Amino acid sequence: MIEGINLNSAGYQLNFETKADPQKAQASVAKIAPFDKQNLNKTPQKSVQSDEDARIAQAYMNKTTYEIFEAENINFDRSEEGWITKTIEKIDAMLAQKYAPGQMHEMIMRDELDTKEKVVDFTLDSYSWWLKSKSIDGKPTISGKMLGLGTKEEEEELRAFKDSLPEDGAMSDVGANLLLRTDISIEEFKKLYAEDIEKTTKAHKEAVAKINQEMREYNANLAKQNREKKFKPIQATSKSKTYVDKDIRREFFENFLKAEREKGTDITEILNQLVKIGKFDVKA
Repeated sequence: MIEGINLNSAGYQLNFETKADPQKAQASVAKIAPFDKQNLNKTPQKSVQSDEDARIAQAYMNKTTYEIFEAENINFDRSEEGWITKTIEKIDAMLAQKYAPGQMHEMIMRDELDTKEKVVDFTLDSYSWWLKSKSIDGKPTISGKMLGLGTKEEEEELRAFKDSLPEDGAMSDVGANLLLRTDISIEEFKKLYAEDIEKTTKAHKEAVAKINQEMREYNANLAKQNREKKFKPIQATSKSKTYVDKDIRREFFENFLKAEREKGTDITEILNQLVKIGKFDVKA
């Protein structure tokens, strides 16, 4: 769900929030990360004017979008037909007086916000881009209406609908695209979006359950294999035959006797000695 808009550029962030008063701008600017005043002036001695500019710029960066517009007497008539398009055109015309066409946005985003004027330009440009992202041909998208670019009634209805959805609901690309449309009614959007949330959430839960089941089966099989391996008799493989422990001992003893016989040792005497110490069973 879309709660607000974060615009990141050159290390600065704007957070536009919906205002309750429909006459006010529908965006607010979060506090912009403080800049290093030591870099404002490249010369060893900072002038009194540069200190004052820095102080004012910092104060403006702590203002909301609405507060900056109000301080600079910048007004946008939201009650006017096609106000979104007209607002974008008005902002672009204001900025075009200071920046080269085609490079305006890039120049503003790259510029250091070390004066009040630059902070104001940055706020205007960001607001213009936010309006463009939430509208098509001057018409607010569903997400734009949810953020207050439509009527107050539309905003309240969409926010109430959002709050009625399950907290663990999942949205697919289909649902995301519905938020970007301007050609459907709110009622149609609510129907299609609810269906997508229900379908996607169900598929998501089933996928998670399947993965968990597979993990449980894998762990159970692994534990079974470990138990079988633990109690399995020691085995040794020679060529194509498999020998258990007693076969290994017999083969060793036979090879031992053969070697002793080849050396001329009296085998009978060895066997008698083994019988005495209990290491050989004549019956075997």
